[in-house]
Amino acid sequence: MAAQYNPGVAVLSNVSLKLLPGQKIGIYGRTGSRKSSLLSSLLGMLTLIRGSIVIDDIDLTTVSPDIVRERLVTVSQKPFIMIGCTVRFNLDPTGILPDGEKSSRLSTELGSGTAYYSKEVG
Repeated sequence: MAAQYNPGVAVLSNVSLKLLPGQKIGIYGRTGSRKSSLLSSLLGMLTLIRGSIVIDDIDLTTVSPDIVRERLVTVSQKPFIMIGCTVRFNLDPTGILPDGEKSSRLSTELGSGTAYYSKEVG
């Protein structure tokens, strides 16, 4: 399988992984080793440019990403920002929240005015 965020820029290539039914795994590696990209591809947030992702004999490209996201669980060690993606996408990768809700949550988290410019990211 190979996947990309933007056309012409593959972030994953020659990936192959086979798990047994019900098997749970942890994915770890050094910074920049594409762990987040692998998880993003499983969740349908990356464009596959070669190959497929098959779970329980179902090709994930034939299923709505929303259904896949309801059934897969990912736990990040810490929050991360997906470089090359919009702020909108980083706030709501599933695309289910209206922009007004995103704005409201940002205001609640960061406050109003310009004080949030000094807040640390991550």
